[in-house]
Amino acid sequence: MAVTAPRAAAVVPGACCVQLLGGATRRASTLPAKPLRYQSDGSSSSSSSRPPRSGRPAKTSALPPRAAPVARILSPDVAKFIRSRDGHLTTTPETARFLRAHPTIDHDHGTMARLEAAAHTPADAAAAIRRLSQQYGVRLAWSPRHVIHPHRLRFLDPRGHPLAARVWAFATATGGVSAVVWQLTKRELLRAVFRRLAARGYDEHGGRADGGGEIRGTLWLTLWRPQHARRLPVDEFGEVVADVLDRHYAVRPASAEGRGGSAEGPTDEMKNWKPRERSGVREGDMRRPAGEADGQSTWQPRKSK
Repeated sequence: MAVTAPRAAAVVPGACCVQLLGGATRRASTLPAKPLRYQSDGSSSSSSSRPPRSGRPAKTSALPPRAAPVARILSPDVAKFIRSRDGHLTTTPETARFLRAHPTIDHDHGTMARLEAAAHTPADAAAAIRRLSQQYGVRLAWSPRHVIHPHRLRFLDPRGHPLAARVWAFATATGGVSAVVWQLTKRELLRAVFRRLAARGYDEHGGRADGGGEIRGTLWLTLWRPQHARRLPVDEFGEVVADVLDRHYAVRPASAEGRGGSAEGPTDEMKNWKPRERSGVREGDMRRPAGEADGQSTWQPRKSK
C-alpha cells in the first residue's frame, strides 16, 4: 500500500525521516484488509448498489421504464390463489386453457399502467391527465388487454365456483319452518344427489372424466315438510334423482351411444327446444312499450317548473 507522507516531513533530517516512514508503514500494514465501500453522492448507505445476497438478478417489470403500474386489489379469498407480489394465478385446468386460448384476456390488473405514465402517452397529454387526477381526485389506468374486474376474480378459484358448474342446484322452503331445519335438510338432500352422481362417474361440474357425457341444467328443490324429509333416508332420495338425471337428461357423444350407453342422448324435447315467445308479440313484430305512439318518437328534455 503506497503511503504519501505529509509535506512537513520533508524538512526532518534523514534519521528522523526514516523513523517516521517506518512507523507509518507499520500502521498501514495493521489496517483491516476489507474492500472499500463506495457511496453515491448525497447518500449515506450503499445497500441499494450492492447485488442481492441470493445471487439472483433483480426482477424486472414487463412494463416500459416510465410506466407506473397500479396496486393489486385482492380480497382475502382471492389472495389465497393469486399472489399479490407478482399476480401469479393458481386455477383450474379448464380456466388455464381458456386464458391461454384467449391471450387478450388478462386476470392481473396489476399489469395496468397509470394513464399519465403509460408508454404511448405524450408529455402534454400526461400533464393533462395529472391535472384531472388532482382536480377530480381520481386515478386512471390503461391496459391494451381486457382485464378482469378485481371483484370477478373469485370465479377463477382453483376449487371451482358454484356458478361455473354445469349443474346448478338451489332449494327453497314454504311454510313457517325453522331456517336451521330446512337449511340442514336441503343440504343433506342435495349432497346425496351429487354423491350418487359422483358414483356414476360425474365430477362436481357435471361432466364425466371418461368423456362419456355431461349434465347441464338447473335442479330446483322445494321443501314442503323439511322435518318429515329429514327423518327419511337421504341416500334413496339421491339415488332416484341421480338416476333420472343420468338416464334422461345427460348429453352423451355419438361414440358413447354406439358402445351401448345407458342414455339415449338428448331427448326430443331438448333437440326441438326453442326460446319461448313473449305474450302479445307476433312473429316479425316487436311489442312496443306502453304509451309509445305509432309514429317515430322523439326524446325531449323535461321542462323545469
